[in-house]
Amino acid sequence: PASNFIGTDTFTYTICDGLSTPNCATATVTVTVTDLGDPVAVNDAIQVTENTTTNITTLLDNDNLADGATLTSVDDTSTNGTVVLNANGTVTYTATNGFSG
Repeated sequence: PASNFIGTDTFTYTICDGLSTPNCATATVTVTVTDLGDPVAVNDAIQVTENTTTNITTLLDNDNLADGATLTSVDDTSTNGTVVLNANGTVTYTATNGFSG
């Protein structure tokens, strides 16, 4: 089945004896592919010190990483700092100079 397929799939196979006029039989196999669960992201609250850069290594600790989920993107919508997704899966947050709140 296709990647991330969940549901039922089937295939058939045929077996034949080795006679010159072979006798054959066909059977169907039904395969049920079950979901391991979808990843679940849970909101986080991180405290940082004013005028600093913080490497956040615990971002995924409270999330359900079903199916081997990994952090794939960070939307930098912060208005009081910048957010960068690092190659090792951590996130770096840099507060805007002078921002507190």
